[in-house]
Amino acid sequence: MPALLLRTAVASTPDCASDAPIMSPRKDPTHYYEDGNVLLFAGNVQFRVHASILRRSSDFFEKLLNGNWRETNPQDNPSQASSNSSGGLSDHGSDDAPIVARVKLPGKDPKHVESLLSTLYLHTKHRVSWANVQPILHLADEYLFPRVLARCDQFLRRELKKKPLEVLVLADRYRLPAVRKEACLLVLDDYSRLCHRPEYKELTMDTRVELQAAIAQRGRRGRAISVRRYERNGGCTFCGHGHYALPA
Repeated sequence: MPALLLRTAVASTPDCASDAPIMSPRKDPTHYYEDGNVLLFAGNVQFRVHASILRRSSDFFEKLLNGNWRETNPQDNPSQASSNSSGGLSDHGSDDAPIVARVKLPGKDPKHVESLLSTLYLHTKHRVSWANVQPILHLADEYLFPRVLARCDQFLRRELKKKPLEVLVLADRYRLPAVRKEACLLVLDDYSRLCHRPEYKELTMDTRVELQAAIAQRGRRGRAISVRRYERNGGCTFCGHGHYALPA
C-alpha cells in the first residue's frame, strides 16, 4: 500500500519537533556520508545517505523525494525549512552538503535499517544471511526496494535444498512467486515430516490448504497407478522372495 506508506513517512517527520524530550540522535557508523543529502531516522540513530541511490532503488522514495512538501524541498523556501525540519537541524545538517529531506522511519530497528542500506551500498560487502534476511525482506517489501528483494530471492534460492520450509515461509509472506513454487515442491517431497515442524504454522492458511490438496492429489494419483500396475500384472506382482503380493 504505497499511498498509505507515503502518508505515514511524511506525517511522522514533524513528530521530532513535538514537546516530548528528544535524545540527540547518534550517527550510524556505516551509513553516515558527509556528501549525503537525505537524513533517515530510526530509533535514536540517524543515517545520512544519498537521494539519488534511494530514488533509483525504491518506488516509495522516488515518490517521496519528488513530493511538493516543504520537508522534502527545503531549498524552495529556506526561511521556513529550518523551522519545519525535524530536530531543528538547518538545511545543511551538521556537515556541508545540503539536506533535501528528513524522514523518520517509525518503529524500525536501526540495525535492520543498516542491513537494508548495506544491501544497497555494495562497498560494505554486506551478505544476506539467515540472521538478517527476514528484516531486510520486511523493509524492502514495505518501502518498495525491488533490487533488494531480488538479492534476498537469490539467497533463498541458494538455501532451497537445505531449508525448504523456511524458504517457503518467507517466499509466501513476501510474495516471491518463483522461489515459492520451487519451495512448495520440495516441501511436498518431505511433507510427512515437515508438516509437524513449528515453522509450518507460519505459512498462510491458503498455502497450507494448497499443500494439503497437492498431497491428497498425489495420493489419488499414486493409488490409480498402483491399480493400473495391478491390472497389468494380472492382479499380482512377484516380490523377489518366492511370493506374490499386491503392489505397494
